[in-house]
Amino acid sequence: MGHEFGHWVLHRDRVDKDEELAAGFYCDDEAITQRDGLGIEEEADIFAADLLMPFHDFRNQLAPRDRPDFDRLGGLAKRYGVSLEAAIIRWLEYTETRAILVVSNEGFARWSKPSKPALKSGRFIRTKRTTYSLPQLATAVTRNFVEETKAGIEQDAGIWFSEPLIEMCFRSDRYDQEYTLLHFERERVWDFERE
Repeated sequence: MGHEFGHWVLHRDRVDKDEELAAGFYCDDEAITQRDGLGIEEEADIFAADLLMPFHDFRNQLAPRDRPDFDRLGGLAKRYGVSLEAAIIRWLEYTETRAILVVSNEGFARWSKPSKPALKSGRFIRTKRTTYSLPQLATAVTRNFVEETKAGIEQDAGIWFSEPLIEMCFRSDRYDQEYTLLHFERERVWDFERE
């Protein structure tokens, strides 16, 4: 609802001016996950995140250098009344750690989002207009959905990337997809003060 309210606040004047929006706003999966169109989907997402998860309060709950697990991120989702995906994305926007969220189904990434430090260090997964097969030893492929993999397991260099990492993964039967959170070593934390 926050996303749609964002369209109304930010974009309602465009309905009369833009032929593509003559019938109103329609937020299908392609527009949201692939960001096709006018860029208004991202603007509505930002509006909703700022409305529902105030940045100052969210950051006070989870420090920029923390490496949270799904339980901690789930607690934040519950605090703000948002989805786990929304809470993870909010955290990825400001974390100083290198991390990537991968949402997959049947061994293929549907979409992914890296933190800025991960992206800057070359750690990202291309999913826009391409098919990305998950590594054969990824939990989402082996389907070993136990508490240990949800809490985090070490994956050796060469499985996901050329360096080792911590992989946290669980499956949501409700949404028919897997959520994988990749955490890279702390030594390469991006120092925002030097930027």
